[in-house]
Amino acid sequence: MVTAKSITKYLLNYKNYFNLEKIYLFEQEITDKKQFDIKAKADQGSLIVFNNREELDNSNYDLSQFAFLRSILNKDQLWQGGVLFLYTVNGKPAHLSWVALKNFAAYSDPYFMSSNQKAAGYIGPCYTLEQFRGLGIYPHVLNQVCQYLRKHGKAKVQILTRQSHPASVRGIEKAGVPLIADVICLRILFRNFYWLKRRK
Repeated sequence: MVTAKSITKYLLNYKNYFNLEKIYLFEQEITDKKQFDIKAKADQGSLIVFNNREELDNSNYDLSQFAFLRSILNKDQLWQGGVLFLYTVNGKPAHLSWVALKNFAAYSDPYFMSSNQKAAGYIGPCYTLEQFRGLGIYPHVLNQVCQYLRKHGKAKVQILTRQSHPASVRGIEKAGVPLIADVICLRILFRNFYWLKRRK
């Protein structure tokens, strides 16, 4: 709910007007020759794909611990270009990954949304609940998503993550998706500017 207090808090936060940060860009071609076979260490693990909001609403899973899910639930149009991957352990939700097949569905990443890359799919946000970390779930799900994107005509996958998320970096690299560039993001007032610095 938007209140006078929340608006004031937003206006007083200088990061909403000026912010400079470096983001890691991971990218992998997903041709037929590329193998995606990393397994998770979790017992009784299962992967479920929700193709639309109705499928998610009809499921019996309690996903309230995944904070980013609220952003998806409040934007029905995102489902026209994205799908949700749920990984469960012994029937309990352990991990969620949002996957954008169209640029506009990458709601958490303005860089990808504005890049107009029709051949690429985008993964993120992703989150593994704390009690299920260390089981290799994240790289396993990333591998499964790559296979899904390949079957749906995508030639490559992209993932962006901040420097402040070392666990995410390790999981992405373990999945075999290499770090190819640094994206410098500068926010001035309500506009974002990007510079791409490719790694050798």
